[in-house]
Amino acid sequence: MVIYGVYIVSKSGGLIFNHDHNVPKIEVEKSFNFPLNIKLNYENKKVVVAFGQKDGIHECRMAGTANDYIGTLSTTRSGRTCAKWLDNYNFEQIQRSNVSLKTKSSSRFLRLIRTKSRSKRHLMAKQNLLTSSQLLMKPPSSNLSQSGFKVDKHINFVDQTYLNDSLYPELSVQDANNYCRNPSRNIAGTWCYTTDPLVPQDLCDIRDCEKSEECTFFVKGHGIGRRLYVLPEYRTEGLRFSLKTWEPDHPDSITFVFTADDGLKSRYILKIGALDNEKVLLYYESEERGNLDIILVKKKTLPHLLYLGKWSNFVIRIPRGHVLLYYEGTSNPLFEWKHPESSKAFLPIYYYYNSEEGHAIGVAFDCALRCHIENTQTNRYTRILPLSIWSKEEIVRPNKLMLMIRAKGVVLIPLFLLPATSGFYVLTLGERGQWIYFLKNTYPRVRIYHKGNALKPIFNTNSWTNVTIKWSENTIEVFCNKTNVFYYVHRQPLIFYFFSLAVDPKGWATWSANCLPSDIDGPPLDGGWSEWGPWMCSASCNGGIGTRRRYCNSPEPNVRGEPCTGPSSMTGRCNTILCGDITDDTITLIKKVIAYNHTAFTVKEYASISLPSDSNIVNTIRIESPNSEIQWSHNGIFIQNNHHRLEIKDYEIIINRAVLNDSGVYTLTAHRIDGTYMIIKVITLAVVPIKESITIRETLPMHVTCHCAILGYVYSNLKVYWMINGNVWKDYGVTLPVATNVDYVPTINKSHHGIWKCIVEQTDLKFKWTTNVIHVKGTKYI
Repeated sequence: MVIYGVYIVSKSGGLIFNHDHNVPKIEVEKSFNFPLNIKLNYENKKVVVAFGQKDGIHECRMAGTANDYIGTLSTTRSGRTCAKWLDNYNFEQIQRSNVSLKTKSSSRFLRLIRTKSRSKRHLMAKQNLLTSSQLLMKPPSSNLSQSGFKVDKHINFVDQTYLNDSLYPELSVQDANNYCRNPSRNIAGTWCYTTDPLVPQDLCDIRDCEKSEECTFFVKGHGIGRRLYVLPEYRTEGLRFSLKTWEPDHPDSITFVFTADDGLKSRYILKIGALDNEKVLLYYESEERGNLDIILVKKKTLPHLLYLGKWSNFVIRIPRGHVLLYYEGTSNPLFEWKHPESSKAFLPIYYYYNSEEGHAIGVAFDCALRCHIENTQTNRYTRILPLSIWSKEEIVRPNKLMLMIRAKGVVLIPLFLLPATSGFYVLTLGERGQWIYFLKNTYPRVRIYHKGNALKPIFNTNSWTNVTIKWSENTIEVFCNKTNVFYYVHRQPLIFYFFSLAVDPKGWATWSANCLPSDIDGPPLDGGWSEWGPWMCSASCNGGIGTRRRYCNSPEPNVRGEPCTGPSSMTGRCNTILCGDITDDTITLIKKVIAYNHTAFTVKEYASISLPSDSNIVNTIRIESPNSEIQWSHNGIFIQNNHHRLEIKDYEIIINRAVLNDSGVYTLTAHRIDGTYMIIKVITLAVVPIKESITIRETLPMHVTCHCAILGYVYSNLKVYWMINGNVWKDYGVTLPVATNVDYVPTINKSHHGIWKCIVEQTDLKFKWTTNVIHVKGTKYI
């Protein structure tokens, strides 16, 4: 992990300690790893230490707002070049202004450096979280022309506040050069002014050192009006999440509120990191006795629950009448409360979370788990999400957002380049039922750029609408259930990284982003376990200790159903195979492929045919166990190459001219280093004769061979029967194929004339094989 930071040094150069609160302390100079630059200023007792890139290490940030980043990245996420924070020509003037900045607060106005424009631009100061009513309270500003303006040189609008040396980890705005920094302490992280006049500011791609942006949410302020569904697994496995105080300059705590079903007012209020990050508090509001007072039912002192520079990982379990808080990976709860009569307690159906003091908290979830379903009834943007939310891959520049929505009223979707700043774009959906507006908010001014009519209501209240928003360069489109309902070409590039969702007063929306929501309508559907997954083992061979998981998705319970019972993980001995043998995971894969796939061929006599191997499995075995021997067999006898008619090439059998004796079961077998044999592929081949294959005088006896015995060594519960001319001659029922492989016909008569087929079925798997075909012709006795 790369660590950047600003430190204080004594005049003697002795002890060095952390100046910022977001990176670990370093006590002596010899503790430094890979320093690129150490700048000492003994008069001010400051030292700047830059821990730079080591080979193979990716730049990242520990502080949520990236106060600790002191790298040299100067390109934005959209590929634009960063402009200098301070232009050289005006350096002397800014030096004088920096002196005054240290003695008194600077006025909050925007300074235009090196401008050459044909019109004036009115930029508003930074705004905090805005409501949709504020957003729409004034008509568009008349001083912004529809056609815009042209510039001869690039323009850098520099907030004079950002010219304060103390806002940069170098302690110098000049030394910050044109590197990505965050003097505004925006929750999105590092950014810069760009050399592109059409994109004044842009975000830089400096990611969190631990958690993926695609799975991280920002909550800032209260969460009322943003309730999420409690999924059944939260009651057994628990709600898994990670927390980080996102703004090092403004520590905060988080509160989770779990509520009862609609119409009920019971709730739990769980405060994590309350009272200076030292307490866990649980409040309970109950309707049991008609008393809705909020009562503190338990408190516990647990210092340092939330950190400034690292994540804290938690699990909350909420079965009926029980609240348990764990550190992730531990079996004993760090906080627990149980209702004295659990059966009388309410069942949590919804939950929401918020920061106590209104500062940002980072909340990260596991992207591999089910995505969240939110019911929104607020016009405040208190929950900020990345546009790439729930993506399994890192997305540098998002270009679409897929929403599943059911709603009533108008839905507002702000699209942010930098959250909590003035001048962001908004899509409003459902104006007068079917209208879509694209506008820009520069509070208190709002400008509508385009509106479109979807021709029919966009939302239903009881079914999902797929709303997909796509943008590229300066074009934005909206699709409803894959139908294009909105198209607009803007005059400037459209670059977005974050979004939120709100509704107008008296409206509501239930939605999920970039995923398909779980069932919230149907009758209760209980969950079922999947098969166990592969082992995560301490040793690859000769035995180790490991864990494996299974998932409650066969089927997945809906929000009203019961979760799967029993453990989702197992610990035990694993990879007990000999070193150099086929691994347990590959053996499991082979068994799964054989159990769920079958291959059966029927071909006319003298035709050509190829019998394929499973190349993925063969290649895996050759890599894992190069000393294992892989060989084909036919009806239990190993095959030798016959270059005239039959050839084995790259573990594929090529038959140039099929004959009747080629019928039967072909198996690809691995001779393992422990001396055992393992079948890795099964194929049946039935060669249909083009003329009579057996001519026999009536009244004589005859033997018929099914060639099915080998199937019985691979599959169980097999049904075997013979058919003559499409009619069943003899049905053996469920039996051992080896016992019915050869049958005896004591007396041939007219009913035995025709095409015989031996058929094997596995009814549970719905597999069916034809293992032999013969054509019998009987002659009369003379």
